[in-house]
Amino acid sequence: MDRIWILWPLQLHTYATRAGYHTIALDRLGRGQLISFPDPITEIQSALQDRVTEELLIQLQRGGFADLHLPSFDKIIYVGHSFGSDLGNHGAAVNPRTVDAYVPTGYSSTVALPTNLTLDFSSAAIANPSRFSGLPLGYWAGKTVSVRTATCYAGDFDPALPLVDFETHDTFAVGEGLSPGFETRVTAFVGPVLIVTGELDILFCPGGAAACPVTLEKTRELFPLAQFSVMMPRNTGHSLSLHLSAPEMMRDVHNWLDSYF
Repeated sequence: MDRIWILWPLQLHTYATRAGYHTIALDRLGRGQLISFPDPITEIQSALQDRVTEELLIQLQRGGFADLHLPSFDKIIYVGHSFGSDLGNHGAAVNPRTVDAYVPTGYSSTVALPTNLTLDFSSAAIANPSRFSGLPLGYWAGKTVSVRTATCYAGDFDPALPLVDFETHDTFAVGEGLSPGFETRVTAFVGPVLIVTGELDILFCPGGAAACPVTLEKTRELFPLAQFSVMMPRNTGHSLSLHLSAPEMMRDVHNWLDSYF
């Protein structure tokens, strides 16, 4: 059986490959090694990203990448993180038959953006000219490692990781934030769905660890016909694949997948 993960969180790539899955890690529009960057307001919008991702999934089903020596895949698992999970929710709403299972991570139907995070973003070319010089001003990035750490990390993690994460984090286009991108959608997807969100994720479990189970369970309303499950790694914040719970989390996700495929 040919099965493939469509990955937004790149950290899961190696683990999934060793478990016997083909994997594709996607760059969102305006990311990656580009010579010229699309307009961050008029071109990079969530609706276009939705359409590009859907077409990729359809071609993977049909064997449309034979020139790259890729077969057709009879099982496709979409794994998203944060905004990538939101895009997966959109895909399930638009075409619930292109994917066999969804694993949205760092995600719920409840989102809270801390004021310090929203204030910390500015034009990447100004905030970090050594990395982003020449980018159109509509590409944004975080300015301070302290805010990114407070937003994405909590509980048990290697204290050396947040700085590395900050120094390598990518940009966010204004068009993604202003276009319909963060709103959630009720889907008609009927397959397996596993929500994986750390109990200390202040973005998607804003009520804290005690309230997180209810918050994640509420996300079932977006997948009312699905075989719905939740996983809540302990002592883990938003960037859950960069916490010490990551190995156990990856193992548990694959055990869950093995129960279906």
